[in-house]
Amino acid sequence: LTEQEMAGLYTACDCLVHPYRGEGFGLPVAEAMACGLPVIVTKGGACDDFCDPDRAYLVPSSKRSVAFGTETVGQAWLLEPDAASLGIAMKQVLANPEEAKRKGESGADYVKSSLTWEASANRVVERLRAMQEKPIRRFADSVSVTPSVVDSQESITASGALGVEEQPEEVGGRISGKGDVDLVFMTEPDSPAGPDSLSALDRYSGTDFKRLDVDLTSEGPATRLNQVLTATSAEYIALIRDDSIVTRDWLTTLVGYLRANSNIAMVGPRLPHGPEGQRIKGRYHTTRKELQKFARGLHQRETGRIEAVQFLNSACVLIRAEVLRDMGGFDGQFRTWAFLDDFARKCRQKGDTVNCAHDVFVHCPERDVHDAEDTERTAVTCLETGDRYRGSGQAEASRKQYAFALEAKSDYMEAVLVLSSSLLEDGRGAEAADLFRKMEELHPDSSRIKNYLGRCLYQAGEVENARPYFEKAIEMDPGFAESYSNLGVLLWDSGELDSALDQLNKAAQLSPDHPDVIYNIAMIYAQLGQAKQAIDVLKHYLSSRPDDFDAKVYLSILLLENGAESEGLTRLEEVLENDPENEEALKVVAQLQDAVDTTEDEEGPTQEDGPAQAEAGG
Repeated sequence: LTEQEMAGLYTACDCLVHPYRGEGFGLPVAEAMACGLPVIVTKGGACDDFCDPDRAYLVPSSKRSVAFGTETVGQAWLLEPDAASLGIAMKQVLANPEEAKRKGESGADYVKSSLTWEASANRVVERLRAMQEKPIRRFADSVSVTPSVVDSQESITASGALGVEEQPEEVGGRISGKGDVDLVFMTEPDSPAGPDSLSALDRYSGTDFKRLDVDLTSEGPATRLNQVLTATSAEYIALIRDDSIVTRDWLTTLVGYLRANSNIAMVGPRLPHGPEGQRIKGRYHTTRKELQKFARGLHQRETGRIEAVQFLNSACVLIRAEVLRDMGGFDGQFRTWAFLDDFARKCRQKGDTVNCAHDVFVHCPERDVHDAEDTERTAVTCLETGDRYRGSGQAEASRKQYAFALEAKSDYMEAVLVLSSSLLEDGRGAEAADLFRKMEELHPDSSRIKNYLGRCLYQAGEVENARPYFEKAIEMDPGFAESYSNLGVLLWDSGELDSALDQLNKAAQLSPDHPDVIYNIAMIYAQLGQAKQAIDVLKHYLSSRPDDFDAKVYLSILLLENGAESEGLTRLEEVLENDPENEEALKVVAQLQDAVDTTEDEEGPTQEDGPAQAEAGG
């Protein structure tokens, strides 16, 4: 076909479905996007370079090893797209043509602006200019050694008799301020640190950090690290495994990236082994001189280049300590190094990024990954995939992924929370409760699990069965505000208003700014006929939730009914100015109009009549 005929073929279609197992670039995908078509493609392959969830439908996939008749560098593999997810994506395009159109338009804009010869040429020119500014590499003679070009580890003392290495000078600046970095050197059981690891750490990490040597135990690395890092006040935390060999300026460079971008939560170097995006083939045979030489060359070629990645190898990472503190530490339920994958997922969930610095290299050996670590990593991936489905409105597909996460890791509390929440949204409270019954067996001393189980039973309509769980949660943890709040709502629903108010007030004492607690207290005061207290509490609630128009309407009704007509009407007008179609506000206006109509032949309504008739209309 000619180019014109190809374009006509694309534009005659509604969508390009290309669930490839292998692609070099994906030219048909780019061509379809250029024509404004929505595309459905395999995630994890070549098209990831220009397809993301904003401009394409991505089908999850898994790697499958294949036999290949030709000698290859490593094990040959292909991608196996998930057939069920592919079907869901196709149905989504059919059911949501407007969304598909938006993705198609977004894809067309990107391809037309970024996948052009001009854009490619500009990137090449930019790279050539950057290379031109770097010093030309020359072999140094034995007399003149230039520290900026040749690593001082390659030079020896004048005598040279014993091959004693000179101490390297600091390049790229020091980390300012003592206590900025806590460097955690992690030693696994029966795995003593090698001399090269310790030597490189001492030589190439600078001086402005506090080193913490940590022996990891059978409890799992996450639990042990949480114990060690509880009291840390450092700005950054570097985690180094005992089999890693760092290179010059590694720490200074990684810290620089975190300082330059507050959205980066965690950064790691390039490694010879690790996840995609971080892994690079190391061209060196020894872990001393040749390693440092390779790392220096990489730094010169890739200076300033950093890229967002999904996960990082635990061999070497630098973490922004504030992010870790906000999360309450690592998830100690993980028994393997997969805890770092879970941390990376949470970082992305809160809007931060996880990055790989392309200009830093650290050596680490290939490590055996046991089944337990594989299954925990699978759980993390399934949970994150489920979150993406849920965010795009694919509730059943998300629940399937959450269930997969729990199959892989039965005690994955966050997977239980999101799956139960999704089930509750679908009115399946009994199924949600079953999830927490299993968790209660694993964690019988957890007040939070009992609280969640009570909430699920309550929403399933099992009010009497729910009540003991809230009471037990309060008994186990008297400082847990949510349990008081949930028990208060249950008592309110059962008609025990005074007891409900008592429990909600206890919740408010523990969590004075929680808007839902405050709102519920106001509603109970109103039901008890204590209008003044209800008005005061509602005003306090609206100070933190000014856009809750339903609460504003209810406040206006209370004001109108209790002699504050002017303020009540003002509140009502505020609602209608911002939301002219607000049904509750329009209903109150209609009731007020009826009150006026019934007295239009009289001299005029008294101040008492208006509110009374508004109440009668309600």
